[in-house]
Amino acid sequence: MPAILAVALLGGCKGGHGPAGQVDAAYLQELEQWRAGRVTEMKRSPGRLAYVASGRLLPGRYSLGGELAREADLRLPVAVAELGHLELDAEHARFVGIDADSPLPLQPSEFDVDPGTRLAVADGQFFVVRTGPLWGWRYTRAKAAQQHRFAGFQHYPVDARWRIKARWKAYPQPRPLVVLTTIGTPLEFSMPGEASFWVAGREHRLRAVMLPEGDAMMFMFSDRTCGRGSHNSGRNLVVDLPAAGQRWIELDFNRAENPACALTPHLVCPLAPPEARLELAVEAGEQAWREA
Repeated sequence: MPAILAVALLGGCKGGHGPAGQVDAAYLQELEQWRAGRVTEMKRSPGRLAYVASGRLLPGRYSLGGELAREADLRLPVAVAELGHLELDAEHARFVGIDADSPLPLQPSEFDVDPGTRLAVADGQFFVVRTGPLWGWRYTRAKAAQQHRFAGFQHYPVDARWRIKARWKAYPQPRPLVVLTTIGTPLEFSMPGEASFWVAGREHRLRAVMLPEGDAMMFMFSDRTCGRGSHNSGRNLVVDLPAAGQRWIELDFNRAENPACALTPHLVCPLAPPEARLELAVEAGEQAWREA
């Protein structure tokens, strides 16, 4: 993680307005590498840009096929005929192939993180997902990520004043946090602690949630740029998990990143909770992506 600046934010700074803080060349190079890594992450296979179709599901029975199966309940955007049918109840999903004698249990992908059971269909994969109590389905094609027009995000100007030294308070025990997703379903996270910092004479506080990898945490936040330059559901800051007893961390808002759903309607994102609304304009980091 970059070294913490001795003076992270000037008292007169108003959410990034005014003359930009000076940035050294080594930091700029590191930031460019991070941005390039974000493009690679987005375009990798089967990554986020590989999602080409999706839908919601209620308990029931659905016929599954491609563009050649005109009567299929679930039609995938590939030139295949009927594939079989999907059976779904409140807790389980099963697929019965057109020539199969018995159903195949489908382990759902949990919030598009755990891969679950994937069915190979043409040059892509079909799978079911579960977000809170709701079920859905996804179809991905590896080549779609390479063909996508995405070449990188637009960014706010780099400003050293948005590299903020924040006081870290670890909780004695992780606390649960339930947030809503972009489709209105509840999603539970584990919070290891919170960070507090000052901007323009006012203290702000953000709570961290653990990431699945276990060695990093994420701060979800929204601010006055949401829907006016940055993504309307908020943005995220990913930070290394502090060591035991560590009291200070760096929040580098120049690395504020868009959520997974910023590039595709086929993914669901957690919404920044109301208490993570910063009453200032964080003019740093990634801007909302708009296809040319």
